[in-house]
Amino acid sequence: MNMDVYNYDLKDWSDYITGIVLMENEDWVLLHELPGDYQPDGYCLMNKSQIVDRFKDEDAELKERVLQLKGYEMELPQALILEDLDDMLRSIEKHYHVFGVQDEEDMIRIGTIQSIVANELRLNFINTFGEMSEETPEPIFKTDIQTVTFGTDYLHSIYLLWKDQNEKS
Repeated sequence: MNMDVYNYDLKDWSDYITGIVLMENEDWVLLHELPGDYQPDGYCLMNKSQIVDRFKDEDAELKERVLQLKGYEMELPQALILEDLDDMLRSIEKHYHVFGVQDEEDMIRIGTIQSIVANELRLNFINTFGEMSEETPEPIFKTDIQTVTFGTDYLHSIYLLWKDQNEKS
């Protein structure tokens, strides 16, 4: 399988997302994300309707070269099939427990699914200390979702804190 590292510009974002393209369909692109160096960390689903540009620069080509030299093997996330968003979110939650959703660059909402009704997603929010919010969650409009992130070291750490909090309660 050919490895392709690309950068993606999203609407109203100042930074781009870089990753190894694992698969895509008409609506979504799945990346093994490269957040800053040569080490993939988790996965990022990007809503194609939010992508302004996709490009490969010298940095992306260098990352490809280093990953090839390291013997990187493309790894698809557990049981994720690019279908509709509802099914993808349920599969991600089942296998990774928590995920992050962004409908704007500067705010990631981490949690689990409370409900998915029509065009609205409601999450049980989990903060950076692993505590679930007691507040009634605001809906996230599915059409506004730009990225869904899962399987990162950070999100796994939040999950472990949350699990530890629940076991002590």
